[in-house]
Amino acid sequence: MISQKIASILSLLVVAFLMVGCGNSQENFVFTNTGANPNPGTNPVVVTNDLAVSLAPNALAQADISAQVSDLVTEVRFELYRTDNFLVESQTVGRSQQAVFTNLPDGSYLVRALGLDANDAVLGYFDLVVNVSDDLNVIIPGLRNDSTPPDVVFPQIGNENSFFLFTARPDEVAGGETFTVSARAYNSQGQALSSIVNNVTLQGDEIELVGEPVIQNSQSDGRVTFSGLSFANTALGTTALSISAPGFDTEVSTPITVVEPVLVVSKSDQGTPGDAYSDDPASSADGRFVAFESAAANLVVNDTNDAADIFVFDRQNQTITRVSVATGGVQANGASSAPDISGDGRLVVFYSPADNLVANDTNNRSDVFLHDRQTGTTQRISVDESGDQLVGSSAYTSISADGRFVTYASQGDPLGVVGDNTYQVYLYEVATGDIEIVSVDANGDPGSSDSYESSISSDGSRVAFTSTAALVAEDAGSDWDVYLYDRTTDALRLLSESADGSTSADGFTDEPAISADGQFVVFYSLATNLVTPATVGNISQVYIHDVAQDTLELLSVDGQGEPGNGDSFSRAISGDGRFVVIHTQATNIVTPDNNAAGDLVVYDRLNGTRSRIQNLQGEQLDGSTFADQDISDDGRFIAFSSTTTNLVTGGVGGVRDVFSILNPLFP
Repeated sequence: MISQKIASILSLLVVAFLMVGCGNSQENFVFTNTGANPNPGTNPVVVTNDLAVSLAPNALAQADISAQVSDLVTEVRFELYRTDNFLVESQTVGRSQQAVFTNLPDGSYLVRALGLDANDAVLGYFDLVVNVSDDLNVIIPGLRNDSTPPDVVFPQIGNENSFFLFTARPDEVAGGETFTVSARAYNSQGQALSSIVNNVTLQGDEIELVGEPVIQNSQSDGRVTFSGLSFANTALGTTALSISAPGFDTEVSTPITVVEPVLVVSKSDQGTPGDAYSDDPASSADGRFVAFESAAANLVVNDTNDAADIFVFDRQNQTITRVSVATGGVQANGASSAPDISGDGRLVVFYSPADNLVANDTNNRSDVFLHDRQTGTTQRISVDESGDQLVGSSAYTSISADGRFVTYASQGDPLGVVGDNTYQVYLYEVATGDIEIVSVDANGDPGSSDSYESSISSDGSRVAFTSTAALVAEDAGSDWDVYLYDRTTDALRLLSESADGSTSADGFTDEPAISADGQFVVFYSLATNLVTPATVGNISQVYIHDVAQDTLELLSVDGQGEPGNGDSFSRAISGDGRFVVIHTQATNIVTPDNNAAGDLVVYDRLNGTRSRIQNLQGEQLDGSTFADQDISDDGRFIAFSSTTTNLVTGGVGGVRDVFSILNPLFP
């Protein structure tokens, strides 16, 4: 049975104080009952409670004060008032610390949070009424943009000094990208209004909104949602969106960073394009970070190793760092290749024959390394279970979006179960160092011949890979095939199988890429027997396998479903499998196609539409793109390499550059 005290807190949660943010799924108000205060015995006692209060860990980043102001907040003063407006207690703590008010009798209180700078000046505040009937933990979402909070009047119900808080908005958008924002109305004590708010307007300063924002939904819980918002595709910078209505505080706003829809990634912090080739990009889950390989020597200072390195570009801040370095920053004394990056952009994997990235690297072989951008540390993960180096080469890396698992191919036999020099696919757990072989047959025996390219789902539960070994009975064993290993069920499936399911592909099949959710695998193949009717031999086509439905679909087709008349390749699929990006030499997939170069085509599988990557003026690219494209898990940004010179104005090095561009089909 729920106690009256707990019921009171639950009522407070439901009625007044919980706002759920969309997009980042942030709970703006968090209340946690920390346990009752038992008072054994039958004699009447005065019930006392503890009230803990703090700012959310990301409160200042999400606050309605400006980013510049939030950076200046060094301390927070929490003030606690009774219903007669008496100041019970005041505590000043660090911006990330908690204040605890003890021995409070049951009752209602007003909590005021004041953000202070180094000189104790007030930069912003937030008021919240709480009903204390048990030990209670309150986490406040942020601060109102006001350095002069009103006098405490408790309770003060009504619209005077009422305000809005944004409950859903992106942190950043690309120019030309449509987006949605929502706000919820509160009275001056932070209590959510329960009525429809009329005559609400939204505006942006510094960078004007394109078109008129449309109120999509106005609900009786005080929430208002605007849709159809965008900024010009040439916009760049930070703007503040403000929402207002009669009787409401008009100073409440939220910052949004507007980034360019297309950027050269392979450039220095000063904007200088690379002086040598750059390719093989890999995107973080939201596309903010792009890892890539480059032989350029001018992207960072002191790049003197005369070898290809791995770099990470921050799309939002437009900064670049080299990550193929040892702990402490010493550059590699050998080339580094084929990066992959975790969903949050923190971890980067790659392989390299360099022998100075970790201590005691004496195997004279290519090894797989993991660099942590947060700690600056680099570790070798192509090792055996004792942490010792392998005698064979390791390459072809993939990292799960959560950063827990890395797959790679190795001749080194880290488990000591193969006994020859065949490449096998292994899975390495970063936290524990546990190693598991993936390329095994139905009996659990390692493949009898090489397995290479691998791709891992976001949680590490599924691994797609290629193999020349006949790992299942229906594999004729004559060529490279694509397999899927499910670690949760310990099941192995042949994905590149004939349309009737009787045998394997009758042609070379390679480069599988698995969606983050593990349901879809995209790959290319020269086979003719994967779909009906049969495709033409000696032309590679792109296919997608739906694991849940066990279906195979030909993607590289024109508007009438006819296969492409030139080679197509892909390893780029969004996290939910909706978008697939194909590099193609075909001229019939998107018309007109007269640039005599390879193109990138985006397929929206949900709507059945396709679009070619072109410049902002709608022109075909004047140079070749290459089959190394990637797409962020959220489907927003596409990264690729190209020799084009007309995608951006200036800023290209006349060599193969890496670009990041907003998906033209992103909703």
